[in-house]
Amino acid sequence: MSRIAQVDRRLDVVYHPDLLGTPRYAGDHTPPVQRSDAQEAEWSELLASAEVLFDVDRPNARAGLPERAPALRWVQASQLGRRRVDQAPRLLDAPVQVTNAAGIHAVPLAEFAVFAMLYFAKRMPLVHADRAQRRWERFAGDRLRGRTLGIIGLGQVGREIARVSKALACG
Repeated sequence: MSRIAQVDRRLDVVYHPDLLGTPRYAGDHTPPVQRSDAQEAEWSELLASAEVLFDVDRPNARAGLPERAPALRWVQASQLGRRRVDQAPRLLDAPVQVTNAAGIHAVPLAEFAVFAMLYFAKRMPLVHADRAQRRWERFAGDRLRGRTLGIIGLGQVGREIARVSKALACG
């Protein structure tokens, strides 16, 4: 937030993490929010004067947003895709620019996809079951090299999966 505020001294950046919920893990976009009545009043007051909102991804936070934030001009979300915007039709009808951070999750999702491919190719469920039963037998897992990978959709995530998979010699 301080980096955003430093862009221009005319910016009035308001950040109240106590009103946003405590993240449960790194990258938690939707931590549970529990506000007191006083905090809810403060949140409503802040919304009423907000021109820009960053990372308002909860459906209940978007509900009635044009009415609750009449000065709103821009919503920047790191997780909000077109499908989720469509679930808030009044937001689409309002004179509000809605943008997202398309591609921001491409690398971690591609890494997770490769992890899953390796997990099953190396037969990790069997490894875990054998370990739980204290059974230590030799076995050979499969390999990814030379395997054919099908990727449905070559958006930013699909392209990153393809790039990483190429390094593993998947065709």
